[in-house]
Amino acid sequence: MLIGGVAGGALGNQRQPLEMALREYFKSLDLEVVFFYPAPRAVKVTFRYGENAYWTVESAIPDHLQLSPEDAADWLYGNLRDIELPRVLPLLRRAS
Repeated sequence: MLIGGVAGGALGNQRQPLEMALREYFKSLDLEVVFFYPAPRAVKVTFRYGENAYWTVESAIPDHLQLSPEDAADWLYGNLRDIELPRVLPLLRRAS
């Protein structure tokens, strides 16, 4: 699960707020972020992928990882982008 933290390096280099970075990433995939639910060790994003089609994807830091707030944001961004979202995109494309 450390892949998320390593993959989140792009966020760390730019030091964007997590919400802004995720909104930009989803926009690059032509997905509209509808709701952003932040928590200290997790994030949920509900997005629109069709006219009346929505999905929520979530990333949560495992309990054994103790990260600074900045590193936590990096980890959540990388995990959502590289692990969690790719798990659901094929399902959404088949359903569309």
